[in-house]
Amino acid sequence: MVEKEGMGKGCRWTSQRILGVTLCVLISLAGIGVIAWAVVTYVLKNENQNLYIVQVNLPDHRLSVYDEKEKVWRLVCSSFSNPEVATLSCEEMGFIRSVSHQELRVETAGTNGTSGYYCVHESQINSAKRLLDILTVCECPSGRFLSVQCQDCGRRKLAVDRIVGGQDATLGRWPWQVSLRYDGAHLCGGSLISSEWVLTAAHCFPERNRIVSQWRVFAGAVSQLSPRGKLLGVKGIIYHSGYLPFLNPTVRRTATTLPWCI
Repeated sequence: MVEKEGMGKGCRWTSQRILGVTLCVLISLAGIGVIAWAVVTYVLKNENQNLYIVQVNLPDHRLSVYDEKEKVWRLVCSSFSNPEVATLSCEEMGFIRSVSHQELRVETAGTNGTSGYYCVHESQINSAKRLLDILTVCECPSGRFLSVQCQDCGRRKLAVDRIVGGQDATLGRWPWQVSLRYDGAHLCGGSLISSEWVLTAAHCFPERNRIVSQWRVFAGAVSQLSPRGKLLGVKGIIYHSGYLPFLNPTVRRTATTLPWCI
C-alpha cells in the first residue's frame, strides 16, 4: 500500500512559529491587564461618586466638607454669612432648607477626625451654586466652626419623655431588635427578618448618610453600651420603591404641630 501524502509527519515547531505563539501570548496577557486596569478604575470612580463631599456629622451636627485634593475632611470656619452657608449646604445635601445653625469652639468640641478648615468668600456667596465655590483652605484664627441642622421633621420643641409607661426590656426578650449606627452613632432601630436582612424605616437613610461602609448593625444587647452586643457590617441598603419624602407647606407649624419623619 502506498502511504498517503502528509501521513506520518510530525508537527514541526520552527523558530518563526515559536515567535508567533509567544507574541500571541504576550498580547493576550497585555489585553487582560488593560481590562483589569479599566475595571479597577471604573470601580474606584464609582466609589468616589458615592461620596457626598458635604456632610453634617453627629452628634453635634458639625458641617464638614471633603477636600478632594488633600483627601481630608475640613470644618467650615464660622463667619458673618453662617445663615447663607447653612442654607446652601443643606440644599446641596438634598434638604429643603436649613432649620438652625450655631458656632462650636474647637477647643471644647474637638476636631473629630477632620483636618483643618475652610473659610468662606462672603462676597461670592450670592452667586454660588455649590458650597465649594465659596470655600478656601485657611487656618480659622477664631477657632470657631459651623454646626448645621437641616432635617425639619421629627424634632420636638417641648420636652417630653419618649416612652410613656413601659418597663426595661430583658436580654433575649426581643432578640430581633437591633440598633442601626452611622459613623458610630445610633440613628434608628431595626428588626431582623432573616440571618442576612434587617427591616427598618426608609427615612433612617437620608442622602447625607449614603456611605454604606459607615453603617453598622448592633445586635444582641438591650443597651447601647453593652459589651455583649455584636457590631455587624452592612453590604447594601435598599429603599422601598414607593418611598417619597413629603413636606406639606400649607401646615402651620407651632410648638405642638410639627411634621413627623415617615
